[in-house]
Amino acid sequence: MSLLPLTTWAAVAAGCAVLLRWPDPDWAAAHRLDLAGPARWPRLLLILVAVPAVAAVLPSVGGVAPVLVLVTGAAVAAFVGREVRRATRRDAARAALQEVTALVDLLAAELRAGTLPEQALATAAVDHELVAPAARVARLGGDVAAALRLLVDRPGCQGMAAVAGAWRLSETCGAPLADVLDQVGRGLRFESELADEIRSTVEPARATGRLLAVLPLLGLLLGAGLGADPVEVLTTTLPGAACLVLGTVLACTGVRWIETTADRAERG
Repeated sequence: MSLLPLTTWAAVAAGCAVLLRWPDPDWAAAHRLDLAGPARWPRLLLILVAVPAVAAVLPSVGGVAPVLVLVTGAAVAAFVGREVRRATRRDAARAALQEVTALVDLLAAELRAGTLPEQALATAAVDHELVAPAARVARLGGDVAAALRLLVDRPGCQGMAAVAGAWRLSETCGAPLADVLDQVGRGLRFESELADEIRSTVEPARATGRLLAVLPLLGLLLGAGLGADPVEVLTTTLPGAACLVLGTVLACTGVRWIETTADRAERG
């Protein structure tokens, strides 16, 4: 093994050690508060790992074209993973909206049955973990409206702002909380039905964009069936690798454009 691969792999190992030792300070603080998502590493440190890795792989793969193919594959994998996470967040937001709607209906029903607001909130917390912190605040005599408003930042939970406002109005003005929550529930049901209708409209566009993005793979299979070898051209020659990179960029751009347009339509 030559000196260059040894030094480059040593740089890769050092970069990995840095990443493991010093994550993003904001993420570390959020992790201690149990509010963290996936760790986000500084871009400079990622570059310190990626550049030596590419330099180490380049001499062993036989040229620039295979490296372009590897980088393109990694980029496509990252893009697909990001789109999957976006879709997961969209589904979670829809589920949260439905949960908030059911929660409001349950609270209104409990209040109409003569239950005190704090007891109604505790009962709702049994089936809806979302309001469990607010139920604990109510049990301790704290500011329930403020605790409910903290939930607004969660995806799909924007309706909790109306619930918090209704709770505050009931506390300060004595307004019947059940009547206000009935109005809030009707509004949330309308919003949920509208979101479902918009989703049914934009989902075919999303499916079409994804289908068009994978159609080139069928073209490769067709070319191989006709006796050509398009995969070898794309992976071993520089013009083929350049075409692969350009086509991949265009396909991913098209998918992202359609997804962005659909997201804007769903947000209204």
